[in-house]
Amino acid sequence: MLGLLAVGCATLPLVAHAEEPVNNFADALAHTYTFNPELSSGREGLKATDENVNQAFSQFRPSVSADYSRGNQRIKRGSGAFSYGTTDVRSLQASQPLFNGFGSYYSYQQAKENSAAGREQLRGTEQSVLLDAATAYADVIRTRRVMDLSKKNLDVLRKHLDATNERFEVGEVTRTDTAQAQARLATAQANQTQAQADQAAAEANFERIVRKPASPVLSDELPDIKLPGTIEEAVDVALKQNPVLKQRAFQAEAADKNVGVQRSQLLPSVSLDATAQRQEGNVFLGAGTDVRNDTIALNFNIPLYESGSAYSKTRQAKRQREQAKLTAMDTNNRVREAVVSAWERLNSTRASIEANKEAVDAAKVALDGVQQEQLYGARTTLDVLDAERELFQAEVDQVSAERDEAVAEYTLAALLGQFTAEALNLAVQRYDPEEYYDNNSHKMLGF
Repeated sequence: MLGLLAVGCATLPLVAHAEEPVNNFADALAHTYTFNPELSSGREGLKATDENVNQAFSQFRPSVSADYSRGNQRIKRGSGAFSYGTTDVRSLQASQPLFNGFGSYYSYQQAKENSAAGREQLRGTEQSVLLDAATAYADVIRTRRVMDLSKKNLDVLRKHLDATNERFEVGEVTRTDTAQAQARLATAQANQTQAQADQAAAEANFERIVRKPASPVLSDELPDIKLPGTIEEAVDVALKQNPVLKQRAFQAEAADKNVGVQRSQLLPSVSLDATAQRQEGNVFLGAGTDVRNDTIALNFNIPLYESGSAYSKTRQAKRQREQAKLTAMDTNNRVREAVVSAWERLNSTRASIEANKEAVDAAKVALDGVQQEQLYGARTTLDVLDAERELFQAEVDQVSAERDEAVAEYTLAALLGQFTAEALNLAVQRYDPEEYYDNNSHKMLGF
């Protein structure tokens, strides 16, 4: 693994032109952060969640409404004739909640906890999307390298078949040797076809996630990520910063506030209500009237029996609170397990890289030795073909191990909450999840 991600990001333009392909790792992640629809959808979803805070806070505010009606009327008194006229009624009502069993308070607190959980969910989505982009980048690099190795192997086997045919013509080898060379060439052609298909799939997946195609001269540098030095440190960081774990904690707090919301239905409520009404018209016997009715009252409501529904909803909220707490505990254990697993996987891939390097070096030495021994008749054509295949497979395994190391490193960083645009120092216009909240959570008017 080469270089540092921060170095690559420092020179990244803010927004690349749409027609330009991605050239490097930092460019891929920056464009993904800015244009990936899944991440953009998550941001809009958080805005919708933030609106719940405003809606909950509105329960503290007064409500005002006005009514107006105008029409014709007729009134008959006793056996007399109908009196016809017009009526004009105007009214204004205002109501200020004063107390509702603390339901407004708990609703407001619950909405804020859910909003905080939504921000952690968005951070998790951001990490997931960036991790998908990093994995797609590594897959493109791997499939391109494997494709190059497949072409190289195919060229070597073609030359080997030509040489075998020439030796067959002069009687140095048998028909069996040429058949073996042809069989290996056919296998190499099948491998190249598969490698081409894998590369096409990786390129398509890359463009879907990053929203740009990969450049033909894509940098094969897979930057390192700074990680804790020990597994204990890694677990400690994850338990403090993992977005899913923090989301579950906020959701548990929101569930606790919901108990207060439901219990408030069993408590008294108080409101201050005012009404002003004006009525004009001919109400009877042709006489005109002008009715004025102004009232202001302190209204008390004491629930006596709510058909058991409020009690049931409160019990339900308590069970949901316990469920949320247990879910948070389970997530804690799962995060711990995932970090340990990712740590061991990373160490395993690093060990595989070292082993594969030794395997490639040994396979090259073995191939050279077998080729030399074949010249003196000590080795057969099949021996040479086997050595060629072992070298090719060792090189493919090495490329795959390097890809696996990078993905394991990025996966561990995401579990630690360290695979965000801010942590990676991506040169992008970063989305501030609190900006919309601050601007709209207490807005009284406007869209």
